[in-house]
Amino acid sequence: MLRSFITSSRAVSFVVLAGLSLSASTAFSQTKANPQTRQQGSQQQAKPQGTASRPSGGTGTQTARPTAPGGNEPSTNSGRVSLGSTGQGNAPTSNTGEGVPVRPVSVQEELKAELNQRIKALPPGMYQLLDEWHQSSSEIDRLEGGHLRRVYDTVFKVEYMSNGKFYYEKPDKGRLDVTPMKIDAELLAARENGSVPAMKDKDGKVFAVKSDKNEQWVCDGQRIYQIHVDTKEAEIMALPAGMGGVNIMDSPLPFLFGIPADKAVDRFDLTFSKPFDRQSGFARIKALSRHDGDKQNWSSAEIILELKTMLPSAVRIYDPAGTKITSYTFTELKVNEKDWFRLPGARNVFAPDLRGYKTNVIQDSPMIPNVEGMAYQDAVIQLERVGMKGKGDNKNIFLDKGAPAVRTEDVFRVQKQTPAAGTPVQPGQEVRLTLFTEMKTGEARQK
Repeated sequence: MLRSFITSSRAVSFVVLAGLSLSASTAFSQTKANPQTRQQGSQQQAKPQGTASRPSGGTGTQTARPTAPGGNEPSTNSGRVSLGSTGQGNAPTSNTGEGVPVRPVSVQEELKAELNQRIKALPPGMYQLLDEWHQSSSEIDRLEGGHLRRVYDTVFKVEYMSNGKFYYEKPDKGRLDVTPMKIDAELLAARENGSVPAMKDKDGKVFAVKSDKNEQWVCDGQRIYQIHVDTKEAEIMALPAGMGGVNIMDSPLPFLFGIPADKAVDRFDLTFSKPFDRQSGFARIKALSRHDGDKQNWSSAEIILELKTMLPSAVRIYDPAGTKITSYTFTELKVNEKDWFRLPGARNVFAPDLRGYKTNVIQDSPMIPNVEGMAYQDAVIQLERVGMKGKGDNKNIFLDKGAPAVRTEDVFRVQKQTPAAGTPVQPGQEVRLTLFTEMKTGEARQK
């Protein structure tokens, strides 16, 4: 989202603020470098009643199965999908003669046991907390607040300070205003005496401090604007394919809104950084990224969740290289009020006034969208929207066999994509999607 988060030259860098993906594509920097490129607390960890559903192992459960692109429908072989050496996905089909694929009950039971095992491994109270957080977040249509941001450069021992406002409107509009902090003698003295928090190096020396840049990030649901206020310049690009609407939950850094509990358990390694005590009014959660798509953008995060509002009061994010730490403190959060989203002069918050600005529209070269976690059919659709082909003589989307899925809904979802999201589409380029395959049966595991 911010300059400090744009660290990967190969991936689209996303920051979720108020559940919104304010996508800061590396296409901005690539364009500058190359003008030719545009582009709760229960001690029982069983899942409480009324929480988000998990797969059930009930007898007779039927699950519709996807079919591969191009209409290929080979038969089921030992309950596992066969992905041929060419990379073309082959989805198992039903033997009922009615065209409705049926998952064996034993696989459902095994799947439920494995998912429960991972949930039970969570710290006491974590799953219920995640579910409460998600349920509360789903009721938010609009959110506004202030923020204090500190970006720590651990290589050069410098802290960049800024503050500002943010705005969010469901499902995918948002704005973040970043205003440089005034660095004066009073602030410097407060940092030295400890009355204002400050990062220190291994020798105990306080980091130098500088004002951050004056900029804005705006997403109107279709386009992303990076606005450099001081230089009166703005860069505009289309919201990457697949990132609009509810798909923002699958983008990196979803730490202001809670994502569904099962998805959080699958996506992150979660612990409490301090013992969980509801009486304290806060939960301190540490998240480690598990999926490759997240690891490209961040390695770990720490969240302080206020239990009364079920909104974070602070978030700290560590970049993959270990050279930068970004910390947000949120203030004056307002939820679902009606008359916020107008600025002086009755201008819409999500329609930036660019009169007098030099604008650069980045649109000539499409980029590979982030399709990790999608059902493969949806992933192929998103890739075809940027000019890739899923079938025919010039096909350049290929499917590869990945690890067995541990949840019913993950079978034939994209485990990994190559090349990474944010890569400019080039003539003749191939995209390979590694899919979660059929869950192994009990007989197969005994062999």
